[in-house]
Amino acid sequence: VARAGDIAGRNVILFGAGPIGLLTMLAARLKGCGELTVVDIAEAPLAFASKLGANRTIDLSSGDEELKALASHRAIDVAFEISGTAAGLAAAIDSVRRGGTVVQVGNLPGGQIPVAANSVMAKEINLHGTFRFDAEFDQAVDLIVGGEIDVLKLVTAERPLSSARDAFRLAADRSQSVKVVLTAD
Repeated sequence: VARAGDIAGRNVILFGAGPIGLLTMLAARLKGCGELTVVDIAEAPLAFASKLGANRTIDLSSGDEELKALASHRAIDVAFEISGTAAGLAAAIDSVRRGGTVVQVGNLPGGQIPVAANSVMAKEINLHGTFRFDAEFDQAVDLIVGGEIDVLKLVTAERPLSSARDAFRLAADRSQSVKVVLTAD
């Protein structure tokens, strides 16, 4: 969230409601963002985002009309691309207002990815990348230890280590879980 600058009171949209997206959402809330919208292609993660405090969720599995309407009627100041998809990055660039900020968190697939560079230029978008393996770990630990962010809210199931195979199957099913924790037998 730090790469987006001061987001206090600013309207934020996140593309991707997996564990990293949900943690980014909690961090944006902690930093005092304004209206917060979460976008995904699956209903269950979006329902979870609503429970955690998203003001609005948009399910892209049935088209992007709602996203286009939101972008045209509301000033989206900051977009976080967390899905790790070229479509997510394109939607983030499309949805943010002129002069807004896009932060790419998700790892895009290898190879050449088309990017709407003319939109970045014409809309004067600030495009930032972030690689979450630096000071963020220390900051995250401090927030967790200090009780400012409760990561246990993302744990949707616990399974004993002897049931690891079933735990991994459950973890892979986005309709049933966010994070599955393995425990000692």
